[in-house]
Amino acid sequence: MAEALKAYLKNLQAKGVSHLSLDEDSKKHLRTFYRQRNHPQQTESLPPVEVLPLPPSHSPSAPPSAMAAPSSSPSAAPQKAKSPSPLPLTITGDTPDQKIAAIKQQALEARLYEHASVQLREKLCFSTGNTSADIMIIGEAPGHQEELQSEPLVGPAGQMLDRILKAMGIERTEVYLSNICKHRPAIPKQTMNNRKPSQAEVDLCLPYLKAEIEVIKPKCLLLLGETVAQSFLGEEFSLSSSPEQWLDYDGIPLRVSSHPSELLRTQHANQTKRKVWEDMLAIMELLQMPITSKQRGYFQ
Repeated sequence: MAEALKAYLKNLQAKGVSHLSLDEDSKKHLRTFYRQRNHPQQTESLPPVEVLPLPPSHSPSAPPSAMAAPSSSPSAAPQKAKSPSPLPLTITGDTPDQKIAAIKQQALEARLYEHASVQLREKLCFSTGNTSADIMIIGEAPGHQEELQSEPLVGPAGQMLDRILKAMGIERTEVYLSNICKHRPAIPKQTMNNRKPSQAEVDLCLPYLKAEIEVIKPKCLLLLGETVAQSFLGEEFSLSSSPEQWLDYDGIPLRVSSHPSELLRTQHANQTKRKVWEDMLAIMELLQMPITSKQRGYFQ
């Protein structure tokens, strides 16, 4: 067992891993193993100890099954082991910026794209914006442009969102932007084409989003699009049957509006823009922002 553990750690070291984190249980077992190996006279009465595998979030290339002895058959095909769930999140730091950075680091270490139930690309696209914002805006998943810039809600749809915010009298840097899925959903031979995240992909990322909400503590949440709303609120949600309505998320007012990309392709542009703008007016009223008569009349 000791030789298997040494080989496993050397493999990680060769791949550039310099630090590993162990929980208290693992440390306890390793200390006992050390005493049994180096001071047997002090531990004769102790039962044999099984060395636990390292936490999966810190193993970049091998599942826990790599601790087992290698197969004697050189032709045996490697099997993809089912990935364990990421370790529980911990929110550390003194300021919102530090806390968000800690959550992001844990998302990086979790390597969610390696989970057996998902098909996600490797690059993490986490969040951007003001960690003390009154408004937190939640999009769907990174696309081609978001992946390139490592920032949610950019590209044509992001530019449309920037224009909406400017019409409200605020800048992009004044809000906090995130996605329900932290990696771009993968497609075979993918270039610029995108797809919606699966529910399994969303479920894997939601703990990080909810931790962000806990840190930001916005005065309101804005969900962009029915896909986001269904993933976050439940599949029964329908934007067409629940329009212009405030919902509640742990005491935070929540609004669902059309995704900015919808405004780029709709055949009824002004009608759709007016519906979106009414959602923005409702947010401005909630936050007691000044509203001019010109703003009230947009797209009518």
